[in-house]
Amino acid sequence: MVTVPEGWENALLEDVAIIGDGLHGTPNYDDSGEYFFVNGNNLRNGKIYTDENTKRVNKYTYESLQIDFSQKTVFMSINGTIGNVARFYGERIAIGKSVAYFNVKNAIQSSYLFFQLQNSQLLKYFEDTLTGSTIRNLGLNIIRNAKIFLPPLPEQHAIAEALSDMDSYIASLEKLIDKKKAIKQGAMQKLLTGKRRLPGFSGEWNEKTLSATLDIGHGQNQKGIEKPGGKYPILGTGGEMGRTDYHLYNSPSVLIGRKGTIDNPQYIDIPFWTIDTLFYTIIHEGFSPKYFYYAFCMIDWSKYNEASGVPSLSRKTIGEITVTLPEHSEQAAIAAILSDMDAEIEALAAKLNKAKSIKQGMMQELLTGRIRLVKPQVITVPVTKVVDIPKQEKAAKGHNQEIEDAVILSTLAGKFGTEQYPFTAFDCQKFPYLFRRHVEGITKGYEKFAAGPYNPGLKYRTARPIALKRRYIRECTGLYKGFVTDVNVQEALDYFAKWYGDEPLQWLEQFRYIKNRRDELELLTTVDMAMVELRDNNKPITVSSVKEIIQNSDEWKAKLKREIFSDENITRAIKWSMALFGEDE
Repeated sequence: MVTVPEGWENALLEDVAIIGDGLHGTPNYDDSGEYFFVNGNNLRNGKIYTDENTKRVNKYTYESLQIDFSQKTVFMSINGTIGNVARFYGERIAIGKSVAYFNVKNAIQSSYLFFQLQNSQLLKYFEDTLTGSTIRNLGLNIIRNAKIFLPPLPEQHAIAEALSDMDSYIASLEKLIDKKKAIKQGAMQKLLTGKRRLPGFSGEWNEKTLSATLDIGHGQNQKGIEKPGGKYPILGTGGEMGRTDYHLYNSPSVLIGRKGTIDNPQYIDIPFWTIDTLFYTIIHEGFSPKYFYYAFCMIDWSKYNEASGVPSLSRKTIGEITVTLPEHSEQAAIAAILSDMDAEIEALAAKLNKAKSIKQGMMQELLTGRIRLVKPQVITVPVTKVVDIPKQEKAAKGHNQEIEDAVILSTLAGKFGTEQYPFTAFDCQKFPYLFRRHVEGITKGYEKFAAGPYNPGLKYRTARPIALKRRYIRECTGLYKGFVTDVNVQEALDYFAKWYGDEPLQWLEQFRYIKNRRDELELLTTVDMAMVELRDNNKPITVSSVKEIIQNSDEWKAKLKREIFSDENITRAIKWSMALFGEDE
């Protein structure tokens, strides 16, 4: 039985969107047509991709489909490739039968539906109902009768906003990786041809055949030597395909396909075995294997293909290829620069994979209601209407402040930190600040530091050193450095539950996925601390008086040059603080 989150509905897709597909049959293509004819393979990474190879249709064909798209339309591929989704941004397109459209109704936001259609549970349901043995097909009736969780519109917006922020971060990483790859490609074209010389090198380059610089080894059948978990990789043209305890060669080598994929050079510097479709090279003394790897990447191997069917290369053909080479020292220097570029790209790719994994985890939690987003209500809800959760009376603790700080920090790290998304040093200051303000209404121990209220004792004397020593928390590097729980954290959790109950953690949930959380929490806590100071001095709380507090602090005054500390945002933060902590101006 499906458990529907409180306040949500379990809605049929046909109840929240008008669902249909595109043209069945082949249209009359028109090279000069105004509209691209889009199929499922044009939907990628949330967008519609077209290029000079995408077929076009004229206005008459477009209008004959009688389908209107708007900013509230979402597309999904339903034939062949299943489940790719895209939003409509006003592109001039007509769609084929391999694309379904969802024209959303008023009960749902298109951005929320966009993410629900990527939900792994929904995709599995679709996968289990596909028809067709050769080309798979997802029927419209199956789609219309599928169900999704539907929260109220404000919560839909909050969920879509959080996931969109993650998409933006992923897109920025992808763009950066593409940029780094382009820079590396440009560097290869200049460095490997001598068009650009590195400082300290000026000698002549010499033309040589590859046979004068290396020997070519032939891979062997792996069936008799495979061993799961073996010491060495078994390599084919597509990369690692098994393990073994035997090796064919144990020095750095460049690998190139003999048959099949012949344009994907590989570099390896550990003992290995190659199968019979993959050549390996034995680089002669005086030459840099890594340099030759990059040189191989610059060769157009398709020019040397010797077969009309499956692409093939021979040792003889490879040996006759000529390359122009610098001295060994310059080869090594060039290879080192390009290797550093590769390492940077690989690090970014690892970060990208982590980000994608985190997004999948967020979708599982947010789209099923396991985590509920509570947006700050101060912008739209008057302070008098804010309903505070009744606070639980604290039991007598019978311990010192240092232990209490460590318990609070450890519990917060467990609540808000993960291996991939650890509890940062910034979090270690701002979340305890909010906790203390909520539970006790005080800012004792906090000073004015550049990033806002900061309690040095938490880092150097109490919370962090004690929590680390007691193994409540440990350092962790995920997408960035921070802290996660350690083996003894249950002791801290038990203390916290006894002293504070669960209510403070429920209250802090509202800060988990707010947009631009670091800037927003810096704004909120800075303005709130200024408001506390003004109240203590019986001064009125206004935008001007808060700005004066900030301006008079050497650590804080630079904040006023930032957009996040504009008059409008300070006004918003004042209302936010009043709603959170229930104090009058």
